[in-house]
Amino acid sequence: MSENILLVVYIFPPAPGIGGRRWAKFAKYFTRLGHNVHVICNAPKSKEISLWIDDVKDNPKIFVHGIPEKYPDVLTDIPKNIFEKIKYQIALNFVRKNTNGSLYDRSIFWKENFVNLADNVIAKHNMKNVFVTIAPMNHACNLIKLKAKYPDTKFVADFRDPWTSGKNYGFPQLEKLRAETEENNEALVCKKYDLVASSVRELCEILPNKHALENSKFYLLEHAIDEDDFSEIENNRDPNFCKIIYNGNLYEGVKNEFDIIFKTLKNIPNKNYNLSFYIPTLKPEYYEFAEGLEGYVKVNKALAPKKFFKEMSNSNFVVIVYPEKNADYFTTKFVEIIYLKIPIIFICKTGYVSNFIEENRLGIFITKNEIATKLPQLIATNKMENYNSNFDISKYLYPTITKQLVERVNVL
Repeated sequence: MSENILLVVYIFPPAPGIGGRRWAKFAKYFTRLGHNVHVICNAPKSKEISLWIDDVKDNPKIFVHGIPEKYPDVLTDIPKNIFEKIKYQIALNFVRKNTNGSLYDRSIFWKENFVNLADNVIAKHNMKNVFVTIAPMNHACNLIKLKAKYPDTKFVADFRDPWTSGKNYGFPQLEKLRAETEENNEALVCKKYDLVASSVRELCEILPNKHALENSKFYLLEHAIDEDDFSEIENNRDPNFCKIIYNGNLYEGVKNEFDIIFKTLKNIPNKNYNLSFYIPTLKPEYYEFAEGLEGYVKVNKALAPKKFFKEMSNSNFVVIVYPEKNADYFTTKFVEIIYLKIPIIFICKTGYVSNFIEENRLGIFITKNEIATKLPQLIATNKMENYNSNFDISKYLYPTITKQLVERVNVL
């Protein structure tokens, strides 16, 4: 790859948000291979700082170019009262007039300012490699305008999440013509970019068939972990007290599962356990989790990675609750837990993730209907029999995956 790399990602530290983690890590490890990384991203306007700021700050090889955000803030959250609902609808109507596709594509207002900035950065620094992460999608389409101008530059699209086949970004409710626009956008990116990567295994299988393209154009860019984040782990686990951790935001569609979990915990006579939530985007209603379980269930703001993994390393289980639509969605959090050799309690329906966990003996799979019986048993025994502590995690480390990505791009 060329000495200078351009990375286009909507969220990047210091702006907060989980969407900035993946490529903040890749940027860090690109620089360790000797590359300079220029990043075009949304200019942060929040005082809140990314949990992954330490991965990129003070790095003399990372250069950030921010674009002011014009997408309405009110559309980034669910309205809670009549006043917020009115503001939400006004903003939604404004966005509707400015796009033919998804109303929740936050890059739709970047347009020419973004293309001009990318053009200048590519020309000034003789960029031969450009990485564009999706979602959102609009900016990836706009960047295609530069491919003809820079024929020697290789463009790589990374689908961090599914786009048209996903359940987010308003797709389930999208009108037919808007859905067709996004299908065309997805097809255009897949056809015009030199390589299409994704961390979603299923997507790497769906997209070639869907858009009549060769499988070789698609690349599984696995979720990875950064060993730098685990420098403070302790592994002080109490065999006589069951400490369980939940990490991350709560997914839509799992309220029933959590209702059963809390009801089950209240019915355990010997409350020899503690369940701690660490949630990046805290909402007032989350604190209701602890009602009737004060002292046993705690809701906390997410911690910076090193502090959190220190806390996690002392837990006996980590619980992950997925909606059924995510049953095949293997994410970074699984790899992080496996690295710490902590059994996973996975609550969802059968799918790729449950099969992976059970076949490799890395945790316990529980369906919604089994929570009331199996969760008390796990808390009582406080261990998983036959846990596979010898699972080879090396292929999920950032240095390994970054090097493999560079090798793949080099043969384009």
